[in-house]
Parts: sequence; C-alpha cells; structure tokens
Amino acid sequence: GVEHHRVGLVERARGLDGVEHRVEVEECRTRRDHSQRSRADRLLVRVAGDLEKPNGIIGTPDGKALYVADIGAGKTYRYDSAPDGSLTGKTLVAEHGSDGMTLDSEGHLYLTGDGVLVLDREGRQVEHIPVPDERWTSNVSFGGKDRRTLFITASTGLYGVRMRVKGANTAK
Repeated sequence: GVEHHRVGLVERARGLDGVEHRVEVEECRTRRDHSQRSRADRLLVRVAGDLEKPNGIIGTPDGKALYVADIGAGKTYRYDSAPDGSLTGKTLVAEHGSDGMTLDSEGHLYLTGDGVLVLDREGRQVEHIPVPDERWTSNVSFGGKDRRTLFITASTGLYGVRMRVKGANTAK
C-alpha cells in the first residue's frame, strides 16, 4: 500500500550531476521497498518500481550506470542512468542479491553475502573472497590512502584485505 511520511530536512543529497543539494521534503508518498531519487525540486521520484527488496546500490564514477541488488529476488541489475537521474535499460548482471556492493577501477563489481563475490563487467564470477568464521558479509568499501584496501563488514567483524586494484569511487 501507499504510506505517507512527513519528513523534515533530508540533509544533503548529491545529484547524478555531481551537485550537492540540501533537500527538504515536506511530504512524500512512497511504496515500500522501491528505489527512489531526489530531484532539485525536492520531490522524491520513483525510478524503479519492479524490485522486491532493493538493498545494495552503487553508481559508476562517470554516472552513466547504476547497479542495484534486489536481495528479495536474489538478483543484481545494472541500469543506464540519464543526467536527470532517470533509469533505463535494466539488465540482469547476477543471479545473486547483495546487502552492499562496490566497484573497482577495472569495472569489477563486488557483492556481499557468502564472503565477497567479484564479477567482471559481463557478470561472470572472477573471484570469491571467503571470510572464514562468518555467516554473512554485509558491506564492502575500498579505503586507505591509496584506496587498495577492501574493507568488509560481516556478522561479527570488520575485515580488510589488500587488493591489486583501487576502488573506483572515491566516496565508496
């Protein structure tokens, strides 16, 4: 069903154009578990309504693509992203959902769950990073001064592994 939410200040949002906006939303209508974006006119706009339970999300550094994991359906999709934030060209990337995800400088996609799956641009698994003694990994992010350390959150711990590649996005 439709839920009404009164929302005050939604702090800061960075648009796909790279411009940071202070977004204030007086009232918005949302349907549960749908991806949304905020426009400069301060309205939340549904950009994908056909996902069961979207969760992990990451955009490419050039802003041209957006990856969204549907953890409810156990799938991850790639969308083409227009400058106005609209999405087209939904493509199945993997038959695997994810809590969190990130990209490296070579375009590999990292998905969480049973360790970390690393997929190439075509969605083929090229590596699996096991996290021993953990039931579930929940998020991943490149960090460190040279952005070559992959940090992994899991059920009971935080882990790091040095990588040959750098993270693609400076903020993730």
